[in-house]
Amino acid sequence: MLLLILALAAAPAPASAPQDPTSAGPAARGAGGTVIHGLVIPYPPSWARKDDPSGAVTLVPPQLEGVRQYFISVLPPSPMSGTHWESHRTLVKAVLQQVQWAEEPVTTQYTIAPGPFIRTEIAGKVPGGAIYQLQLYTAAHDGTVEAVLGVNGIDRNVVDPVLEAVTFKNPPKLERPRIAEAYRRIEQRTYLNLQGGSPAAGSLQYERIWLRADGVADFSTTYPEGYAATTEPLKVDPGLMSGDYGRWRAVGNQVHITRGAAAPEVYERENGGLRSGGRAWEPMPRVDGLELSGRYAIRSGPNQTPAYYDWVEFTPGGRFATDGALRSVSSGDGLRPRPPQQGSGTYEIRDWTIFFRFADGFVWSTDFSILGRDLSNFTSIVLRTSAYRRER
Repeated sequence: MLLLILALAAAPAPASAPQDPTSAGPAARGAGGTVIHGLVIPYPPSWARKDDPSGAVTLVPPQLEGVRQYFISVLPPSPMSGTHWESHRTLVKAVLQQVQWAEEPVTTQYTIAPGPFIRTEIAGKVPGGAIYQLQLYTAAHDGTVEAVLGVNGIDRNVVDPVLEAVTFKNPPKLERPRIAEAYRRIEQRTYLNLQGGSPAAGSLQYERIWLRADGVADFSTTYPEGYAATTEPLKVDPGLMSGDYGRWRAVGNQVHITRGAAAPEVYERENGGLRSGGRAWEPMPRVDGLELSGRYAIRSGPNQTPAYYDWVEFTPGGRFATDGALRSVSSGDGLRPRPPQQGSGTYEIRDWTIFFRFADGFVWSTDFSILGRDLSNFTSIVLRTSAYRRER
């Protein structure tokens, strides 16, 4: 099956006129897109399609004539061999082995990928000096791996929006992995508030280790949307073992964490926390259902320009009002819709995530925790990695 796809990579992409998906093989177009194997893909009618007897389906977006044409191939599903990431890597190896590379190709894997997919990008030289660029996207459900292979350097501005909208023909029930144990290291810098003469919370250096019930060790400093809202944890399993993620297991009074091919990192349990190499991680207080009250703020110094005063205030009954605080925290969110400068509504806290529902129905969420370990007595909250000190 992969031999067919990689043979196509060396040949021009199909240039036939777009086919009616309802007449191109057994797939059928529904309101949400076209069913191809276990996926529902809402590709535009302008895309050309070719079905191969092997089961592979080639899709070609409109492109400029005279340049090397790229395309994607939806491969027949295959059974999982281990975790999703382990199965994904098996497919990557099959791709690599069936291309005659002139130099060792570069492979980069990503949890951040459109829709239900994870992805690996492959780039390398082949005899003759040409550069091959391949992108392997896979999605897993019910012991099966669905795969989409991008060939000849796809235009992600065209392809990714389609893959983002892909759903499963028979959607599996997805459950967010439970955080079994949570630890953190915080170095909170303070500065003197000259207006009031009291210390105020400044920049925050933050590390954490979350041990998930499915065996994943998560070292992510923050999830911009919050753990309970982001899709990234759903694309991580114990087979990833790279970057911010590893595999953990308890060994007596120790926790062993493996990332990549390196030897396990050993953490000693100590006073409810963890210690390794002279560095200590304290237990991270669970904040589910926490009821907040008072105003939490960050303000500029007396001679600082431009001056700012960002705050969020919480009142009984699960309500909030804000001016600047949420807007400031969301400054690096890119394409994600940002909250208004001012507004009010209700809030909810779960899985170290705070959800703000504004009066007009707009919902925005982010990472949430408190400074300190006593839920009944704390002076600062942490939105992502910004500490807001209680003023009243």
